[in-house]
Amino acid sequence: MVPQILASVACNFVLLDLNSCLGYPTIIIAQLTKSGEIPLSESQASWLGSIAYICQPFGSLSSGLLVEWLGRKRFMLLLNIPFLTGWLLMCFAPSYPVLVLASVIIGVTIGLTEAPINSYIGEVCQPEIRGIMTSCAGVFYQCGFFVEYLLGSLTTWRKTAGISAAIPIFTAIYIFLVPEAPIWLVSKGRIKEAENALCWLRGWVEPSAVKQELTELIRYHEDTKLTSSNPAAGNAAYLNPSFVQDNGRADNKVTTVVVADASQNVERRLWSEMKERIRDIMQPPTLRPLLLVIPFFFFIHFSGLTSIRPFMVQVFKEFDMPISGEWAA
Repeated sequence: MVPQILASVACNFVLLDLNSCLGYPTIIIAQLTKSGEIPLSESQASWLGSIAYICQPFGSLSSGLLVEWLGRKRFMLLLNIPFLTGWLLMCFAPSYPVLVLASVIIGVTIGLTEAPINSYIGEVCQPEIRGIMTSCAGVFYQCGFFVEYLLGSLTTWRKTAGISAAIPIFTAIYIFLVPEAPIWLVSKGRIKEAENALCWLRGWVEPSAVKQELTELIRYHEDTKLTSSNPAAGNAAYLNPSFVQDNGRADNKVTTVVVADASQNVERRLWSEMKERIRDIMQPPTLRPLLLVIPFFFFIHFSGLTSIRPFMVQVFKEFDMPISGEWAA
């Protein structure tokens, strides 16, 4: 169980970096508005506080595809590069456009973190601790804001960015030491690596101890692959020129007909898969949590907390708090 916790915490450090980035605009807007080191109008401050949220969906749209292509571990490793780049740009920014560029990079990267974190935790943890480890993400979520606001209360915005740049470096080292998700390795045919990953995650045990679980993972993957690929069985052969030649049907007219039929089969398969996904979403085990989560996110954001967060220091100053706005935040 301990190795699974250690592997899950690696994901949570990505969350720590993510929410440090979300908390940073509060610090920089408050300090630049007061010091004038880089002139910042109200409009510019508004853009600086919101542009990361605007760019986030662009990363989210490609997150699922990239994590399936690169793998959970490798993708989380690579995420630390743009996070580090964004922090360094913030630390050494000579002007407002550089701050905007850093915010764009960070915003897209925040969106990219959507897919790998929960996927990895769900795939490396056994059911009895999976829910607990997923819930622990909320602790790191709040810690990211707390650490950033604390640094902003103690030092300047540049030093805060410089110190925060250590988080992606440490996170990358940590993630490098944990294994890849076994089910993803199985899906890529890397059975031996999947076995080694399972041995690590189940307490650094011998391969014999995970033989049954590995067999079940392989069977699950094969069943899933068979279900998804069965409608298109034989399409690859028809699309292969050597198949056409071997059967004496190499003229252009026949080839065109075969390719057209194969394309129609692929379209039908994709449409069938889409309908299957929609059917899955409408099933009670999926629909019930969706009906809880979607209103929760709607109300928590519609309440205004997300939109006022970059200006939280100024809001507390307007309330004439008995302590500084930085410490109140």
